[in-house]
Amino acid sequence: EGLGAASIESRVLSLAGRLSKAAGALSHLEVRGSGAASVSGPVVKIHVKRKEVASVYERLWTKHHVACAKTDSGPLSGLRFSPHIYNSESEIDGVVDALRAEA
Repeated sequence: EGLGAASIESRVLSLAGRLSKAAGALSHLEVRGSGAASVSGPVVKIHVKRKEVASVYERLWTKHHVACAKTDSGPLSGLRFSPHIYNSESEIDGVVDALRAEA
């Protein structure tokens, strides 16, 4: 018995849902996109209100060692997180803590 595609998909969608739900509960964050797993898969796009994307991106890495991708401008500007099978719930919670610190 091993990890199959269905198990991996379930796990990454669970982690993405955890991140999306926790980030969406913070008033200074906006989760962008449809939120539908069929459209975005495990990718979560988060905008930090009233902050420049590039500066938040830099601080997440230098202060919190959180890696993500960024879109600097436009209607879908923000930070892109892509949890995967090797990430733990505590790592997702750590990302949320780092984002909370950016209020």
